[in-house]
Amino acid sequence: MSSLLHIGAVALGGACGSLARYWLANMHLSLPGKFCHTALVNITGCLLIGAVCACLGRWELSRVLRDFMLVGCLGGYTTYSTFSLDAMQLMQQGRWHIAILYVVVTVVGGLCACAIGFFGTDKILKCV
Repeated sequence: MSSLLHIGAVALGGACGSLARYWLANMHLSLPGKFCHTALVNITGCLLIGAVCACLGRWELSRVLRDFMLVGCLGGYTTYSTFSLDAMQLMQQGRWHIAILYVVVTVVGGLCACAIGFFGTDKILKCV
């Protein structure tokens, strides 16, 4: 069973990640539509989780801190449910080409970003 400290760390991390996502979505970046904001959040979240996992492979951190960062912060920051809803709405609107592009860019971009975050950070850490 999780301790109150552990639960609080995940909750605090989730709040931080959600606020970061909200801030990014409301920055008024010159991106064409909310789908681009969601893809940006999910891809940067994949980059960050790769980097964090590379760091965790090098440094021993407590389970509370690991879950604060991975489950809380990055779980609250990224948004698979919004991605799924966006893709479904694009399909319902008959915008299949954009829906397919959105899904491919998000999934492939996320996998690539995670790999870049992990292997790039791992390479940097080996030099330090």
